[in-house]
Amino acid sequence: MGAQRDERGATAVLVAVLALVLLGVGAVAIDMGQVYAKRSSLQSAADLAVLAAAAKLDGSGDCSAEAVAAAESYLEENWIDQDGDPFDVDLGGSSDDGDGFIQCDGWKVELWAPAARVNFGLAKALSPDNDGVDVPAYAEAGVYSPASGMMPAFAAAGCDYGQQTLLDNSPGGTTPLPTPDLQQDSPIDNTLTIDSLTPDRIDLNQPGTIALSITGNNALENVTTIAFSTPENGSNHHITVPRTTAAKKLVTLSDIPATVRSIQETWYVRVSKDNGTTWSAALPFQVGESILECASTVTDGNFGALRLPRDSGTPSDWLAMNIATSLDFTLTTYPNPHPGWTCSAGDGSAVLAPNDGTNCVDTDTGLPASDTEAGLLTGKGISAPARLAKPTNPDCGRPDQTIDFGGSIGSRTFNNDTLACFVASGATTSYQTPGYSGPAVISKDIFASPRYFWVPVFGIAASPGGSQRWQIIDFRPAFITGPDGPDEYNGLGFKTQGSAKSLRSVKVVFFNPKALPESISGGPVMDYLGVGTKVIVLTD
Repeated sequence: MGAQRDERGATAVLVAVLALVLLGVGAVAIDMGQVYAKRSSLQSAADLAVLAAAAKLDGSGDCSAEAVAAAESYLEENWIDQDGDPFDVDLGGSSDDGDGFIQCDGWKVELWAPAARVNFGLAKALSPDNDGVDVPAYAEAGVYSPASGMMPAFAAAGCDYGQQTLLDNSPGGTTPLPTPDLQQDSPIDNTLTIDSLTPDRIDLNQPGTIALSITGNNALENVTTIAFSTPENGSNHHITVPRTTAAKKLVTLSDIPATVRSIQETWYVRVSKDNGTTWSAALPFQVGESILECASTVTDGNFGALRLPRDSGTPSDWLAMNIATSLDFTLTTYPNPHPGWTCSAGDGSAVLAPNDGTNCVDTDTGLPASDTEAGLLTGKGISAPARLAKPTNPDCGRPDQTIDFGGSIGSRTFNNDTLACFVASGATTSYQTPGYSGPAVISKDIFASPRYFWVPVFGIAASPGGSQRWQIIDFRPAFITGPDGPDEYNGLGFKTQGSAKSLRSVKVVFFNPKALPESISGGPVMDYLGVGTKVIVLTD
């Protein structure tokens, strides 16, 4: 037999080589583990620091001093570098200078944390020239509002707190009205002109004798008959009475008819000099709660619709779709509003629809009842469920509401939340005033109710007739609610024709944003409006 080879020496060499490899892998694994742990810890610190900064944003183009201080303070007090010393934090300079950087844009903030150093241990033996690595961390955060939606209607300054009525089905302004047989082709006597009514509003069932004065042109001395009419069908909604006295430019009626006083409605007054064969144009006369206004001196209303286009559909269904769903772009306030309150594409600060950040909006006086009914209740003619087609909050202890609209629409069941369901027990209505400075009294659960929304506010004291572009100067939280009564269901008023109903008015309560929670976490969000509850979101 040949001599057997002795391989014990080769085995020792192989073990030595493998040991060196394993030692290197272990060294790299240990040091890379430190890098990963340091990176994870630093990222957590950066995330929390950027959230702290976001809570201090003021909406300007730059970071507020409070936002910078909040981020720096968090990093310095809550992060210890490898040598046991706090960070050397200086969030000025640039994003690549190693000692941190912060930048803000409106309600968004970006943060580059100071680089954390990881010194290599065993791995350094494998690469003497590389003794460690700097670990970066980056985070973004923003301020948002709870995604409660925006009503495509507006309120004017002075009419943006407390209970208000957004719309009425009656036409506004001077308009021809039906003849006594309620036909729409009533001949108009253009020689008769009426300019004003005194009074132009009375309380429902107001007692006593109430005289009515009608002023106009010289032809009023020939007036024989005065009519009170509404768009409703039925003899009790068209009442003619003989005038009491007449003179040039003035007609008087000694007492307004009891039937007119007993029906809460926007009536229309007109006069005739031939006992009703022809009639003048008409002026509105309100019985009961004023509609489309919050002061009796305002004749054309304080509320109206916003003309906001959509990416799809036709202009005829945009308003209903905007009521039923969220807008296709965001709205914000006009920077440094100027007196006059109008705006145009030529204004340097104006942003027009359909751009995000729109602050200059087209309007129409009045909020059409048919579009509002479709958007809120029936969904008729739009490719979206109606806004209120959601169940009532079970904590409110109320059943859903059902209304029969008749015809092809039929019955619809809709949300029946009340504002009181979300207001803290014992709270007074002072939270519905502009001067409110008390604590938050409204639960965050309100944001899930389809009856809650925001309304843009204009600086004007009253809305103009026709279309105009106006600056948005503020936003007001609102909730659809009101007392129940004949054809009044929790803020929704209806008119009845036969066995069917149609929407007549929408009552809302405007309240102070300070009554809402200061901030909440979680839930769907929309771009921050600059007022109201903040939702701080880590976006990267």
